[in-house]
Amino acid sequence: MLSAAENTYQRALNIFTNLRDTLNLSTVYNENGVVYEHQKNYDKALAYYKQSLDLKRAINDSVGMAYAYNFISGAYLLKNKNTEAEEYSLKSLNLFEALRDSFSVSLVYTDLAKIYLSAGKEALAKQAAENSNAFAQKTGYLDLLANNQLLLAEISKKQNNFSEALKDYELYTKLKDSLYTEQMQKAILELNTKYEVAQKDKDILEKSSALRIKNILLISGLIGIGLLSILFFVTYRSSKLKHKTQLQKTIIEQQDFAAKSIIEAEENERQRMSSNLHDGLGQLLSAARMNIQAAEEKFAGNAGGQNSYNNIMSLIDDSIKEMRSVTHQMMPGAFVRQGLGGALKNLIEKLKAPH
Repeated sequence: MLSAAENTYQRALNIFTNLRDTLNLSTVYNENGVVYEHQKNYDKALAYYKQSLDLKRAINDSVGMAYAYNFISGAYLLKNKNTEAEEYSLKSLNLFEALRDSFSVSLVYTDLAKIYLSAGKEALAKQAAENSNAFAQKTGYLDLLANNQLLLAEISKKQNNFSEALKDYELYTKLKDSLYTEQMQKAILELNTKYEVAQKDKDILEKSSALRIKNILLISGLIGIGLLSILFFVTYRSSKLKHKTQLQKTIIEQQDFAAKSIIEAEENERQRMSSNLHDGLGQLLSAARMNIQAAEEKFAGNAGGQNSYNNIMSLIDDSIKEMRSVTHQMMPGAFVRQGLGGALKNLIEKLKAPH
């Protein structure tokens, strides 16, 4: 893992060096130092920390310089070089105090307490730890307060003040319990918050699902209504068309019936007139001819009378012929014998026959 981090930071160094990005380059130098410190290669770590410090000075980054001093101090402490560690830690403290960074000041005092304890300067170590506590109490940093009490217990033990060491350790235990309780409360609160969020998400999901189902049902209902409307329209139109067709058929049938009735009435009238002419006028003409024919002897020997007789007989014969022609045209014999259909068929056959 550290090897991978080293390779990554090395690539970052190459990139920021080419870009001449001083700020990010100083940060990567510092992170590289941390990697080597974890590998316990303190000399290489110090080299990178100092390179970072030089760049921070070049851009006049006070915050960066304060942290760089602190990292250098920590590396020297790990090398058991307490004098150098104290020197850089004090430089870091001065900068953080100038920046009014109480949190960082409290951390640096704790580091100084460890340096003094390592150097056998228990009184200075105790003072530094108490100074750290003063700032930690202002910031409410319980974890640092607990660590400081454990450090104070160790200092009292070094001073052979075992009763004070016990008090410091008991206070450390209380702070750790309090810290544990606080962490538990935070964890419970976080879990409760997550539960509430999950419950709300569940409620939202259920409402969303219900709304989706409602929308699906609504859309399905609308589609059903639409299909029923289309079906009703098609059925209505089909029924209307069927009714219209039936009405047209009825009208045609009525027209056909009316036409047949008219034709039949006309034919009946013709037949009546033809019969009247044939039976009435025809008989009268025949009777007139017979009576005149009976009187033929009276005109014998009389040239003028015979001539008149002949003219009258010719006129009556012509009248009978004309009357028969008219009655035949009004009601042909074939029509009377065969009916309309047969008469028409007979006429068509005569027309088709070659002349």
